[in-house]
Amino acid sequence: MKAQPTTTCLLACWLLVTVFSSTLLCAQVKTGVLTGRVVDATANRALLGTTIRVLGTKLGAIADHSGKFTVAHVPAGRYSLKVVCVGYETRMLADIIVTPGQTTLVDVILRESVSRADSVVVSAGYFPLQDATPVSAIEFTRGEIRRSPGAAGDIGRVLSLSSTNARIDDSRNDIAVRGGGPAENAFYVDNIPFKSINYFPKQGGTGGPVSFLSSDIVGSMSLYSGGYGPTWGGLSSAVDVQTRSMGAEDVTVQADVNMTGLRLSAEGPLGIGGMRSTWYASITRGYLDLLKSFLNQVGDPVWASAQQIVTLDVSDNSKVTIVGFSVFSDFTRNHEEALASGQSVNRERENQHTYGVNWRYVIDTSGYMNTSVSFGSILGSEVSQRPIDDLVTYNRNYLEQYVHLRNVTHQSLSTLFDIDYGVDLRREWNTARVLIPTDGYVDKECNWLSVSPFVGAVAHIGELVTATAGLRVDALLNNDASLQALFQPRGSLTYRVRDNVTLAVAGGLYSMPTPFAILQYSTDSMIVATKSFHTIGSIAWQPTDEVRVTLEAYSKQYSDMPLNSKIGYAFPLDEAAGETDVTPSQDLIYTGKARAYGIDATLQKKMSDDFYLVTGLSFQRSFFTGSDGIERHRMFDNRWVGTITAGWDLGAGWETGAQFTTTGGAAYQPADTHLPEYMTLNVRVDKRFNFTASSLVLYLSVLNATDRRNVRKIERVGSYNEIVTRYHLGILPVFGLEWKL
Repeated sequence: MKAQPTTTCLLACWLLVTVFSSTLLCAQVKTGVLTGRVVDATANRALLGTTIRVLGTKLGAIADHSGKFTVAHVPAGRYSLKVVCVGYETRMLADIIVTPGQTTLVDVILRESVSRADSVVVSAGYFPLQDATPVSAIEFTRGEIRRSPGAAGDIGRVLSLSSTNARIDDSRNDIAVRGGGPAENAFYVDNIPFKSINYFPKQGGTGGPVSFLSSDIVGSMSLYSGGYGPTWGGLSSAVDVQTRSMGAEDVTVQADVNMTGLRLSAEGPLGIGGMRSTWYASITRGYLDLLKSFLNQVGDPVWASAQQIVTLDVSDNSKVTIVGFSVFSDFTRNHEEALASGQSVNRERENQHTYGVNWRYVIDTSGYMNTSVSFGSILGSEVSQRPIDDLVTYNRNYLEQYVHLRNVTHQSLSTLFDIDYGVDLRREWNTARVLIPTDGYVDKECNWLSVSPFVGAVAHIGELVTATAGLRVDALLNNDASLQALFQPRGSLTYRVRDNVTLAVAGGLYSMPTPFAILQYSTDSMIVATKSFHTIGSIAWQPTDEVRVTLEAYSKQYSDMPLNSKIGYAFPLDEAAGETDVTPSQDLIYTGKARAYGIDATLQKKMSDDFYLVTGLSFQRSFFTGSDGIERHRMFDNRWVGTITAGWDLGAGWETGAQFTTTGGAAYQPADTHLPEYMTLNVRVDKRFNFTASSLVLYLSVLNATDRRNVRKIERVGSYNEIVTRYHLGILPVFGLEWKL
């Protein structure tokens, strides 16, 4: 973008709107209802007699025989809850927003205490331990997602709060975890796998400029950045998104304006028999193309999506969730714009569809299972031409489709021993027509089947030691009926030094099939699994209920990575998801090796009062060995990542926050050097208005508030190979609105 509207002008307009809106407020005290259900983590059974306290007030409730609790006449505002049940760890829940005239749903899951004396109450604070994933895990709650200063409504950018994730590009929200690339991540939404959660997905990666997954439907999001159990796939990380409970009391409508676009959503009770069933539907439309002249923008980005979620509570033991996502992306840069900007004439389209059903069934008092069946597809095309002579330099059309069956069963065999087992079964059909400069247009087809059974166990050895052990087997059946089987053992050991200090080690083998974005250029259709062995050591200290400090050291050793046999410095796995495109190669070899290592330190304070903080510092290195035997920097060898995110509740509906991020700059080839360091500051100011039966939130986010010129890439262009430096976005104000009624 060549010009930006001034932040001062937008801030002034925003303040005028807030002042005008405040005159509409009623003088009476506005209240809402807080309700939910308390269940056991092992079998989802109701916990009768659980006490729920609304901290800072005299309000509270006791759960009935179905685990349900209701707190009426709660003044509108933000609260923390304390949930106590004898024999279970006490849960603390922060950042619960009560809206006037409406019902706020809060579902609480309690984990049984290992020391289970009837009179013992064990506190987990705001950071309940995850036995199956004791290291390298961070959870983002609904409130943290909503207010993230650098996200502006985009959940993909929330992941940058973690220092394990290197910032790649201001115009994209790809995540590169601990030196790995965006192709190495696995995404799950309510037990349903997604190839990408973004508009304009880069084929072979998992990111994009803007996330299509509405932040309004997300209850929590967990990032597992290494050493996780056999339940999850992914080569470097897994992201687990859990949708929130939808409103079952009344129909509500919400309008949103944020970075992801203009969204209108509605939800309410389904009214089928006596079941507590709900529905949710939303439509979203991007607006950047409508502001093209105002923003002096090059190109027309157009995107839209429709999302639906239906939840059927068939019985106390059975719940069915049906999801549907249809996503459309279209970008055009015409001939005139290409000449003026020194870029190519471009047309890019992607249509994504994901539909699935997840069935959660409580087996008995000792366990439950989640079984999902889903279908997904991405239909994409991209054409690039040189504006000076209309020569087509890049052309591809592709269709990726898959059917996925996933079952995860959890059982507690005793208070000291839990087991998880299940299977991932996936069938893919992939076709493409691509332009290879030396061979012209090539048609490609690649179909494969994978069967991945897994089992994992958690054992509490006394009250101080917890051990996990598991195995995942990935069996790949290729086009030619050849079969590959890879055994992936994983495990961890945790020792509780004191009540608030734990030491842990974890390790295991992880794998991922070669992305079709790479195979579509190769004469060989063989699916080969890239492998990564993780080793992690950590120490965690929780000085108070709302503060946790962690320090982790890690190492990853990769093998069997695809390489371009003709170009030694090319590394297709990073190219498939990075700023550059895959270097076309008809001759792939699978002898590539890579390594990554580093140290992460994180401090997190939950918003239990009027302040929250997440800060982290990571020193990391990442290298690969090319087909010429020379070791080079991987694209995401950023060397260091530092983040500080803080926010304050100022009272009277006002809230503010800021996020500062710095990294060492990405590496680029063939120079095998690094870009200059990256640094950005994002700020946000919110104002909430509570009306009699509705609420309105207005906010202004300013991305790159200091207008720093961060280098995005250095490349050679034109017939004279002129070296051109391109930059990230300058200062970018984003106006947001959330109106719920």
